[in-house]
Order: sequence, then C-alpha cells, then structure tokens
Amino acid sequence: MKVIDSHVHLPARSPKKTQGNPFYDYFSSTADALRYARHAGVDGMVFTTMDGVWCDTQEELDSANQEVLELYESDPEFLYPGVQIHPAYLECSKKWLKIFHDKGLMWVGELVHYREKRGPYDRKEWMELFHICHKYGMVVQLHGDASIITLAKKLPELRIVNSHITIENLPELATYPNIMIDVSGNAGGIRLGPMEAALKYFGADRVIFGTDFIAFQIEAFLCRAKQAFSKPADYKKIMSENLMRLLTGNGGITPFQKDLQREKNNVCSAG
Repeated sequence: MKVIDSHVHLPARSPKKTQGNPFYDYFSSTADALRYARHAGVDGMVFTTMDGVWCDTQEELDSANQEVLELYESDPEFLYPGVQIHPAYLECSKKWLKIFHDKGLMWVGELVHYREKRGPYDRKEWMELFHICHKYGMVVQLHGDASIITLAKKLPELRIVNSHITIENLPELATYPNIMIDVSGNAGGIRLGPMEAALKYFGADRVIFGTDFIAFQIEAFLCRAKQAFSKPADYKKIMSENLMRLLTGNGGITPFQKDLQREKNNVCSAG
C-alpha cells in the first residue's frame, strides 16, 4: 500500500531563508532528506523548498521554481513539485503557473499568507492568480487561515487543500465540498485526536496524508495515521489514492514514474 506525502519542504541547494533555524537545519543536503524519507517508509512526495514558500522577491520566486523543477527531473519516480506564486509578482507567478501546467504538473503550493506583501487569500491579487489556477484545473494547497473559507465561497470550483488541522474551524471548512484537508503539522502527527476529527468531518474521500517534513518526523505521522485511519479502505484512500486523484485530474500527468515523457491523462483541462 503506497504512502505519498502531500506536504514536504526539502532543503534548498543553498538555503537562505532557513539558515540557523533548527526546524530546517537537521539535514545537511537534499539527498540526506530523501534518504531519510525513503527509509521512513514514504513512496513519493509532493514538495517545495522553504526558500520557495518564504520567497520575498521575484528573483527568489524564479530561483525556487527552477530548482524544484530540476529536482523533480532528477527523480520523477519519487518527487512531484509544487509551484510557488506570489501576489506581489503577478506576471512572474502567471509565467510559472503556465510552465507547470504545460508540463502536466497540477500542484500549487504550499502557499502561505503570513509573509510580508501577501495577506489573506481572498485579497484581489491572490484572487487574480487563483482564477488562473481554476482555469488550468490546478490544485491549490494553502497554509490554514480563515480566509480559505471566503476563497472557497468566491471560487466554489477551485480545488483547495487546507494544510494543517485547525480544530476550531474544522466543521465549517468541511461544509465546502471544494476543500480537502492535509493532516500535516502540529496537530497531525503529534496530538491524539485531530486526525480522527479530520476523518469525522471530511470523510475518507477528502483527507490527504501529509507531514510537513523536514520540520516534522515522518514516522510519528505514519504511526498516528495507522491508528486514526484504522479501516483499510480509508487508509488506502488517505495515504495515496485521494492525492493521486487530484494530481491526475483535469489533464495532469500520472506522477511517480521513471519516464518524463509521460502523456497527460485523457481529461480535458478547464478553460
């Protein structure tokens, strides 16, 4: 039974944003992190770098997206890249959305709202980019925030993954059918109960396994997932099948294969 981690931040080749941060300094290289993940039992991952997630300039945005594509091309059997976009750099972001979409790569993010020049996801500049994501049929993974609910109302057909289990708004999030949830972060593999709550409110078809590796230990999340998703059918969906359905929908390539010359799945993309 495959385990695909939907929420990973690999070390950048020359990390600038995470130097001296103990949450991200554990591994000396990308290769070390990948060896660890494989040994822990992960069969594939959707990833960014923290230099990409925390990019503050257009140059950093360009560099981060180029780097994740190069990493992906070096190991497409294990890696699947998420594209970074930024509301302060609209044209640059649009360029990268098209590049990824043209390659059949459908994942956007994880994106965060809390950095300078970003703000809530329903602000005008974010919305301009999310309309393009919707047109391309892409999946947007967002660090948890109340503005996700407003976004889901405004773009009810945009495929959204809410990152991290926020107990206080879990019931309301679950009422929007275009929102799924990944179980990464503090409330996922560390505390008893949140994974069970995610399953209760969202159902097995709308929960996705994720860890927030390299800041969190994969094994803790695997242990919790086996306890929380005790029905084999639920476990299979959550650990890989739901994510694969998102990645291959709307014309996305079939990921985690050796051959980069894969054809897109025979599904018409929106727009």
